[in-house]
Order: sequence, then C-alpha cells, then structure tokens
Amino acid sequence: MDDGQDDYREAAEQAARGEPTPRAVAVAYTVALFALIGLATALIASGRTF
Repeated sequence: MDDGQDDYREAAEQAARGEPTPRAVAVAYTVALFALIGLATALIASGRTF
C-alpha cells in the first residue's frame, strides 16, 4: 500500500477508538484559551479581582 492509504487507515482506526485528532486538540485548546482570556477581561473590566 502507499503512504496515503496507510495514513487514512490509521486515521480511521483512531476515529473508531474515539481518539481526538491533533487538529481537534489544537482547536479545543485555542477556544479554551480565548474563553479564559475573555473571562479575565470581563472580570477586570467589571472591577472584580480574582
């Protein structure tokens, strides 16, 4: 088999096991980071402190 099919097979096996893809993990971390920054900004703007 060529490399393309091997990559596809591995990705399909990962999906079947429910493992997140590296791209999904990166997106999740980015969204969480922006949410935390937004929360901190909102708290600072409202005059509250941690």
